[in-house]
Amino acid sequence: MIDERVNRIAHVLWAANTAPILRMEFYCIKSTICHRLGTDDGYDVQRIDHECWTCGGDGIFHSFDAAFSDECWKCCGTGVYSSLFVELKRWKLGKHVFHEPIRRLSRIEAQPRNVNIRGKVQHASCSWSQSANVAIGRLFDRSYYWNCMGTLPDQRFGLALRQCEALSRWIFGEDWNRMYVNVPAATTWLERKEVIMSP
Repeated sequence: MIDERVNRIAHVLWAANTAPILRMEFYCIKSTICHRLGTDDGYDVQRIDHECWTCGGDGIFHSFDAAFSDECWKCCGTGVYSSLFVELKRWKLGKHVFHEPIRRLSRIEAQPRNVNIRGKVQHASCSWSQSANVAIGRLFDRSYYWNCMGTLPDQRFGLALRQCEALSRWIFGEDWNRMYVNVPAATTWLERKEVIMSP
């Protein structure tokens, strides 16, 4: 039952991660969930290339005169103005894998390591990501829950609330609301891991 509950939490977290409503707050919650419930699965290195604005990324400087073109002096003809290397910690949570940024790496630090991820991570869209964000807030961080509800448009408010309750019931069972009320408002379920893990 505990593994199934963690799988369900991971699935809802995955859906919320496809389009976080409030990014900075969400990533803090995601990091805490991964640290408490996930298992360490190694490290990845991400390389993000910033396109040169002078040449538009093609490496050729185009002047106002159409007949004149030369190698771009800003990027030396590469089309890349600068590269950013980020070390990411990989977490296995249920059937899903999540990444957490650890630190920026210099080009020299990143050179001996394999770059596993090129560019920014693109997530597949999920039709219920707003409701998943609300559910993550409802279950794990009440201030995030209220902030998410405050950003929803009026026509999505009721649907998000109904889906949030359905997701909470799916994860924790029919008595999820009684469990939720019994946890003091100042603490989250993550701070009381025994509440999450109790059958």
